[in-house]
Amino acid sequence: MRRRLPGDQRVQILGPMEARLQTFDFAILGGLNEGIWPQRTRNDPWLNRPMKRDMGLEPPERRLGAAAHDFAQGMGARRVLLSRAARSDGAPTVASRWLQRLTTLAGPDLTKQLEAQGAIYSALAAQLDRPEGAVRPASRPQPRPLLAARPKSLSITEIERLIRDPYAIFARHVLELQPVDPIGGEPGAADKGNLIHDALADFLLTWTGPFDDKAVKALTEIGEELFEPLDAFPAIRALWWPRFQKIAAGFVAYEARRSQHVSQRFLEIGGGVEMKLPGFDFRLRGRADRIDLLSGGGLSVVDYKTGQVPSQKQVDALLSPQLPLEAAMIRRFGFKDVPADAPISELLYLQLKGGSEPVIEAPRNPKETPLEDLVEDAWKRLEQLIAHYVREDTGYLSRARVMRERQMGGDYDHLARTQEWALGSEEAS
Repeated sequence: MRRRLPGDQRVQILGPMEARLQTFDFAILGGLNEGIWPQRTRNDPWLNRPMKRDMGLEPPERRLGAAAHDFAQGMGARRVLLSRAARSDGAPTVASRWLQRLTTLAGPDLTKQLEAQGAIYSALAAQLDRPEGAVRPASRPQPRPLLAARPKSLSITEIERLIRDPYAIFARHVLELQPVDPIGGEPGAADKGNLIHDALADFLLTWTGPFDDKAVKALTEIGEELFEPLDAFPAIRALWWPRFQKIAAGFVAYEARRSQHVSQRFLEIGGGVEMKLPGFDFRLRGRADRIDLLSGGGLSVVDYKTGQVPSQKQVDALLSPQLPLEAAMIRRFGFKDVPADAPISELLYLQLKGGSEPVIEAPRNPKETPLEDLVEDAWKRLEQLIAHYVREDTGYLSRARVMRERQMGGDYDHLARTQEWALGSEEAS
C-alpha cells in the first residue's frame, strides 16, 4: 500500500490492486510494457507446475489473469490516458500485449488519432527537461579554500595524490569527506596488499634463524593467521592463498641471498619532517615499509608492491616520489634510529605478485644523475609544491596529472562530476 502524497487531494497514485474498488474521472494507466504490466511469469526452479498443482498452489498464469482484469477495470474510467516508455536503459521496449490488442482492434486511423492527442502530453513532459539557456559543459572544478583551511600535514602517499589529483586532497582534508566501505563489500586489492605487508613485517620482526624451509613454514603460519578473516570469502581466499604461498617461498629465498649484505633492517618505521615556509608551517609524514642498512654502510630504501610498480621515468620525474621523499626524510632525521648521515645507496621496489616469479626486484636508482641529487631535488620540488598551494589563488584542480585518463573510479571523481566535464572537454577538442 502507498501512503497518500502531499498535494491536491483529488490526485492519487495507486497500484493495480489498490485501484480495483475505486472509480475515477480520469485515469492514467502507466508502464504498459511487457515485463511491467503484465509482469513476467517465472518458473520456480524448485517446484515445477505439476508439483505446484498437487500442492494446491496457484499457477503463474493466475497473476497474469488478475493483471488483465485490473487493466480492464482501469479502462472503465470516464477518461483514460495510456502511457508507456519507448526505451528503458537505452534499449527499446515492447508494448504491453493489451495495448497491442487495443491498437489492432482500433485500426491504424484511430490509433494515429489517439497518438496525436497523446503527443500533447509528451511535449509538455519534454519541456520539463529542457534547459532555459544554451547547454554548456561543466568546467573542471578547481576550488580555492582559505589558507587556514588548507592541510598543514600530508603523508608521502598523499603527496603523490596532490600531484596527480589535487581535488582529492581538497575533498579529504578540507571537506573532511572520508570514503566509506560498502555494506557487505568484498576484500579488494588494497586489503590484499595490507595482508602481505603485515605478514612480511611480522615475519622479519620475529624470525631470528636462517632463511630456509623452516623460515618458509614460519612465514606461512603467520599468513594463515592473518588470512583467517578471509574464510568468509572462500572464492577470494582460494585465489589469494596460493599466491601468498608462492610469495612466502620466494621472499625467504630472496632474503637468503640478500641477508649477507644487510647489517640491520628498519621495518614499518614511521616518521615526519617539519617544513618552514613564509607564513605557513607544514609537516611531511611517512611510513617506510623497510629501510636496510647495508654492510657497506649505505642505506637501501625498500617498498613492497603487490600491484603495479612505478616506472623509472615516473620516479625520475618525481611523479611517483615515494622512495625519493623517504630518502629525503632520512637526510633530515625524519626516521628515528635510522642514521641520517649514511649515504643513500639504493631505491628499491619489491614486486610481490606470486606468479611464475613471485618476488621481483625493481631498482629505481636514476641512470643519468647521482642518486643524492634526485633525493635533494625531490625535497626542493616538494617545497615548491607546498609553496604553490599556500597561495590562496591556487586551486585544487581535479585530475591534474592522472596516470590513466579514461579511468574515473577515484574516491572523489563522482564528487568532482568528472564524467560530465571530461566528456565536455573531449567534445570541445
